[in-house]
Amino acid sequence: MHQEQEVYHRLYKDKLEKLAKDALDKRLPEPQHVADDGEAEEESDSDSSAEDSSKEKRTEPSSLQKLRALRMKVRREVRANAWANETEEVRRHVKEELAREREEIADINGEEGKVGLERSAESREL
Repeated sequence: MHQEQEVYHRLYKDKLEKLAKDALDKRLPEPQHVADDGEAEEESDSDSSAEDSSKEKRTEPSSLQKLRALRMKVRREVRANAWANETEEVRRHVKEELAREREEIADINGEEGKVGLERSAESREL
């Protein structure tokens, strides 16, 4: 079962991706020229180049994880803000889609998919 914002994202993916891209462009740091910095370091510190490269390998995944986390955070924020400011027509469309999804799942599962008090009294006695 999906949440409203998930269905909203699925239905209006292009719009949300554009908004997220704009927000990411504003919040992400400018890309740096790593090759230029690396060349300058190699010329000055040729003896410690092996140590530097091993340090870079250890810190690189951490920085990539932080970058991915920031991207996901921005996407969630953008989606939440867009959903909060959406028109009633779009909200109605999303709710209709959710209702349709629930009906499909109910048809597939039938009585077997129900749990607890959702089941009939007869099936709870068994």
